[in-house]
Amino acid sequence: MRPAQITAIGGIENSLAEQRFDRSLVQMATGAGKTYTAVTTAYRLLKHGGFNRVLFLVDRNNLADQTLAEFQNYRTPDDGRRFTEIYNVDKLTGAGMLGSSKVVISTIQRVHRALSGDQVADADDPNLDDFVPDAPVSVVYNKDFPPETFDLVIVDEAHRSIYWVWRGVLEYFDAHVVGLTATPGKQTFGFFRQNLVSEGPRRPHHQRRRLPGRHPRRHVQAAVRDRRRRRGHRARLRRPAPEPRQDHLAEEAARQGRVLSLTEDETATLASRLSALEPQLTVAERAGLDQVAGMTMRHLVRDLVDAVDPDTQAAAVADAMNPETAIQELLDAAVKPLAANPELRQRVERSSAIGCCRRSQPAAAS
Repeated sequence: MRPAQITAIGGIENSLAEQRFDRSLVQMATGAGKTYTAVTTAYRLLKHGGFNRVLFLVDRNNLADQTLAEFQNYRTPDDGRRFTEIYNVDKLTGAGMLGSSKVVISTIQRVHRALSGDQVADADDPNLDDFVPDAPVSVVYNKDFPPETFDLVIVDEAHRSIYWVWRGVLEYFDAHVVGLTATPGKQTFGFFRQNLVSEGPRRPHHQRRRLPGRHPRRHVQAAVRDRRRRRGHRARLRRPAPEPRQDHLAEEAARQGRVLSLTEDETATLASRLSALEPQLTVAERAGLDQVAGMTMRHLVRDLVDAVDPDTQAAAVADAMNPETAIQELLDAAVKPLAANPELRQRVERSSAIGCCRRSQPAAAS
């Protein structure tokens, strides 16, 4: 397996063990093996995690056959048997879900139809599989599909906007939801609680371009030196020491008694990074940051997550005269503890650097 796949699986399992979030987001480049990662996760949780059944959601019904083939071709790492020789994997069809099914593959539209008690066609049905309602759907209890039917829901291409109108289906099941995507947006981060458990490379390792005989890190350095030579400058082989970071914008905002504003995307990025940092903190580091912030870091992260959550924003603009102003005020209030506290920002930056070093350490073999 590739390092990014191992990191993603470990991130999902750590999130389940910590029980701080009911959703996990995996960002992995197209072609980097998202489906293989999901199949491995399903196998490990079925065999070792006490999970009973997994729902795998694809965004088009014709992809269900490809996903089924991934499960059929998967060789387990312990005894080499195929996944489907150990666990039954089925597509959701007109006959419903077999009681022996351990993995069920479907589009979210078909799951909603089954929950509604309607017949689900076996063959591809564009009128069903491509249907997107005008408003978010609601789901009522179905005794044939109770909320505890699935222990894990895997959502492929989780960035697609259809999942926001179908989110009632995802929230119906009492299951941990894992999202797979190469291009998460702010709504994706919001739905998955900013719990980004793995951020893979932009492109698969084997597709990266590099100069023959040179280490990948030297590629950019060599290009910069060549460009300098062409401009008539002497190449500098050593990087100059970075100048002290100036925080003029935040300091000027503080002097004027206002809060430094961030855009919605910037707030989402900040929330994601702090959410990834918080579990890496030691007890002493967390206590120090809590004291400087005047609130717990967990509370600060939660406020940032809520500020970019679509439901929170919808409530904020419900009675607002200017929706854009209402959302910006929501973002400003969430960012204020950091924007108005230079010492906290510096402490967070130092902790982030330390956390990066810790994550770069090789993990012990399990």
